[in-house]
Amino acid sequence: MAVTPNFGMPILTVADNAKLDTLFNSMTSALDTNLKTALDIFALRRGTTSQRTASVATAGDYWSDTTTDLLYRHNGTVWLIAPGQTLASMVGPAASSGVGAGAVIGSVISTPTLAVGQKLKIFSRFSQYNPSGVTSVIDTSWRNNAANVSDTQRDGRVQSRGSAAGAGFVVSTSNVATYTATTSAKVSAGIFLNDAASGIFGADGTYLWIESA
Repeated sequence: MAVTPNFGMPILTVADNAKLDTLFNSMTSALDTNLKTALDIFALRRGTTSQRTASVATAGDYWSDTTTDLLYRHNGTVWLIAPGQTLASMVGPAASSGVGAGAVIGSVISTPTLAVGQKLKIFSRFSQYNPSGVTSVIDTSWRNNAANVSDTQRDGRVQSRGSAAGAGFVVSTSNVATYTATTSAKVSAGIFLNDAASGIFGADGTYLWIESA
């Protein structure tokens, strides 16, 4: 046991040191166990796309992909991109006027190839200048294909109708669409004028992006 000299400072014996070593080793072992348990719960790994696709994974595992710079989560069958990450984006302006139906105003293609079952959100926003006061229709279309979407080659779309107010009236419109990939391929999206009248559209600001959901 410790011997206490007159000035009040304890002196540890060999037996005391052994007890402290035992306590320290026990605490270290418990810390290692708890840390490993925490890491297993989160199951975050890191590596290239090739390493990810070749890995053995279970539902709930996460992978930080150094090739795509994206975070993936395994659903028990396939790796899906975790929600809230931008996969493609475009910022205008992409001005046009006096154009016919189907004219593309802006388009993007997702950077990574998406797995079947990948959920997406497709956002579009634009400012519409209407010089003639005629109502026009705007489409936001998308396609589960690496080729550019067109107003006739698409898997889905949402529409926004511009204002029929007087000449020079500016309308700001925003679209949000949800989509689930049905093919292992990229996804392209675009904003299109869906009106045959001429001289009714001018885009002074165009924004389009695809996000994982």
